[in-house]
Amino acid sequence: MASARDIYQANLTAVSRALWARDLAAMLDHIALPNMMLTVDAQVVLSTPQEMSEAMLRFRDHLQDIGAEAYHRTCQDAKFLDADRRTIVGWHTTYILRGGTCLVAPFTNQMTLLRIDAAWKGVRIETATRITECPTVNPDMAARHLAEMARHSPMGGAQ
Repeated sequence: MASARDIYQANLTAVSRALWARDLAAMLDHIALPNMMLTVDAQVVLSTPQEMSEAMLRFRDHLQDIGAEAYHRTCQDAKFLDADRRTIVGWHTTYILRGGTCLVAPFTNQMTLLRIDAAWKGVRIETATRITECPTVNPDMAARHLAEMARHSPMGGAQ
């Protein structure tokens, strides 16, 4: 059986390729819905293919706009969390490059994978960056999510 690190890296590579190609179907082969995405300053839960598509395309367009020529994610460590080896948590570094030079300071991420049917799928990713620095979380979705949470708060959105 493959190691947690090998499974995690395979997921990173597949999702990165799908993002770069703007291939939602390939991405959804490796990411579960709902999917939680967090940054230092935002969080969203993507529940539909349409939401995932919007998030993916917005981030990919950002990469194009800043002149990125490559998007690489490298596993630093990963481990199985349970005895039946159905959950993996791992850490990776993201590199956004042009001509071998980082366009954005490399940043650390933590991701959780679950074995769903016969596939490993990402269910949660937390990124150690701000959406203003690198919009891995769609800022518009994050604002909508925050407004929706406030609307359903027992405090009625009061601060």
